[in-house]
Amino acid sequence: MKPDSLHVVHARAAGLDVHKMQITASVRICAAGGEPQVETRTFDALASGLDEMITWMRACEVDAAVMEGTGIYWLAPFEALDAAGIPATLVNAQQVKQLKGRKRDVADSVWLARVCQFALASPSYVPPKAFRELRVLTRYRRTLISQRSRVRNRVQKVLDRRGAHVGAAFCRMSSAGTVGAFSTVWSRGLAGKRFWLRSATMFSTRSSVSAMRCGFR
Repeated sequence: MKPDSLHVVHARAAGLDVHKMQITASVRICAAGGEPQVETRTFDALASGLDEMITWMRACEVDAAVMEGTGIYWLAPFEALDAAGIPATLVNAQQVKQLKGRKRDVADSVWLARVCQFALASPSYVPPKAFRELRVLTRYRRTLISQRSRVRNRVQKVLDRRGAHVGAAFCRMSSAGTVGAFSTVWSRGLAGKRFWLRSATMFSTRSSVSAMRCGFR
């Protein structure tokens, strides 16, 4: 490698090429007036591999790291670096590909280490950890709410299969009072009738009602 002529932002930078089952990490150390030193290692993407990667980066005294924000696999190494006190930056993969000066035979992790060392790419916004966890919960709740019609239809089908035709009552249910309306149908609509549920049917009904209760809170 030739000596760098660009302004060095991070003297000891790391680039992470993150995949589903493995992470290829490169550390680029800028030497004053000399050629940069680059070392590349491959780690497992599981917790044990992340611990080994963090230990290696601490030994190399890495002061910054860069990775591409593709898919969801970046989240685990990003949080591991954040917990270890190593500033991690998420960059757009398309922007990194359009940067000039990259050779075809250069590995992705080595190129990302260079991008990190000279701050060649704009960082993507990553919300704080508390907001990331809240976003997961809100997205899951939104998924439950979007499935409420299908859940109501499933409960109706289970009951109709056993001879309790409560379709009209379920059609009148509002999203806010679904669980209460179900209790009313169960107590009034089935009172005095010869009605029984098998274990599998009871399990399906209870599971559906639990899903409705979680989704409508």
